[in-house]
Amino acid sequence: MDSSLYFTVIFLIVSLTLYYILGRRRPKSGGKNKKLAPEPNGGLPIIGHLNLLGGDEVLHRKLGRMADKYGPAFTLRLGHRPIVVLSRWEEAKECFTTNDRYLASRPLLTAPKLLGYNYAMLGFAPYGDYWREVRKIATSHLLKPHRVDFFKDVWESEIREGVRVLYKQCTSDHARKVPANLSEWSADIMTNVMVRVVAGKRYFAFSGEFPETQVRQFQKAFRRLIELAGAVVLSDAVPFLGWMDNFQGQARGMKQVNKELDVVIEQWLDEHRQDRKRRVKSEDEEDLFDKMLSLQEKGQLMSDPYTPDTCIKATCLEIMIDGFETTATMLTWAIACLMNHPEALKKAREELDTVVGRDRLVDDSDIPKLPYLQAVVKETARRYPSGPLLSPREATEDCTVAGYYISKGTQIMVNAWKVQHDPRVYKEPFEFRPERFLTDNAHVDLRGQNYELLPFSSGRRSCPGMWLGTRLVQLSLARLIHGFEFVNPTNKPIDMTEVPSLSLAKATPVEIILIPRLDAAVYAV
Repeated sequence: MDSSLYFTVIFLIVSLTLYYILGRRRPKSGGKNKKLAPEPNGGLPIIGHLNLLGGDEVLHRKLGRMADKYGPAFTLRLGHRPIVVLSRWEEAKECFTTNDRYLASRPLLTAPKLLGYNYAMLGFAPYGDYWREVRKIATSHLLKPHRVDFFKDVWESEIREGVRVLYKQCTSDHARKVPANLSEWSADIMTNVMVRVVAGKRYFAFSGEFPETQVRQFQKAFRRLIELAGAVVLSDAVPFLGWMDNFQGQARGMKQVNKELDVVIEQWLDEHRQDRKRRVKSEDEEDLFDKMLSLQEKGQLMSDPYTPDTCIKATCLEIMIDGFETTATMLTWAIACLMNHPEALKKAREELDTVVGRDRLVDDSDIPKLPYLQAVVKETARRYPSGPLLSPREATEDCTVAGYYISKGTQIMVNAWKVQHDPRVYKEPFEFRPERFLTDNAHVDLRGQNYELLPFSSGRRSCPGMWLGTRLVQLSLARLIHGFEFVNPTNKPIDMTEVPSLSLAKATPVEIILIPRLDAAVYAV
């Protein structure tokens, strides 16, 4: 054996042994009268319960089975880190109301550090002055309901253009019987909407400024970032072995993805600075880059402890990624669910024909008059939440959840998928039944205020883009259902296999044949 390798092996054995011995000396309880959430059996020295989390089963389902056995609140140990997993709406509500202030921070893990500009991204940032400032900027200048209305022309025009392209494709002689890839179409629509709103550019292939290969690479990097954001690297479980992260493929991949995206974002930031010098935009044309640069120029961008450029790049990139992934994923699942439930598709289409007619495209202003369509979107978000496991929070003070003692530094993770499949709340929870949101569960909305439905989380760390995301999905789905008949080319049920990642992506694309059902002139509007 090489001498350096021999030394490394001996060092690891000694270090891990000491870590195990010292770890066993830690108290296993919260002290007198402090009840701790139960732990699953089968944990190992050093790595804790990591050995229980492998395999092919997606994590939210695996944790759901653990909840059936150990209760709605149980503790996992990932190395030295305790994580309390919550699986019912009552415990989730306790987190997002009573204990929201104590559980508003994020754990300082490796993935957010390497992918998120050293925790500068809003979703990764610890709770504090920086997080409050950036969230205020994101909501006030982009994501509040009135700002969503301000950008309405942008996202309505992109959806309209996307439908027009689908119409051209399915009426051309060479593509009349060719299935349309609606997963890709959804991703293209949402990419272009978010890039236009944030950076003022049109990006996807059928109407954009960039080659299709560049667009696909950009989307691939988006998805890779989301995939890696949920990864646990060695230093997260065993901190003193952090030096070994450099030898892990995941850590290298995180650095590479951040580098790829940063090159693009840096270029866009420079272009915006040059445009502002030339004053080529009016205030009404300003996007999020412009708004943040304007705040910087006025001395109102509080970016500490980061540079202004880092703050701007991190914020703009995150909003694009979150908006793209959440909405594209939800829209894809909605189409797949309707294909497998033709009776629901028929009801949604009949509602559209009654309210809108067939002589024009459905408009955003029609959506409030389409309760069944809204129920379809809610039921999709319930069955296939884009974030089945809500991003972990970290306790900044000792507190109590579900009667269990939560010590400072403990992570809290809500299994939203399990919450949303609770048979106490939803009858036949594994069935796709939009009608439930018109009857028994009519009071439940998508904003996280009822806690039985948490697609955008809740409390201080809820997704600030929920208004935009919901309206994008509702209008896109409405125009597809209203504008086209759907034909399954295989006559087999659509595959509903889930990809094991932080986002609940669909493993296979939705490919169906589209047949226009409106007059040709309607699509040309």
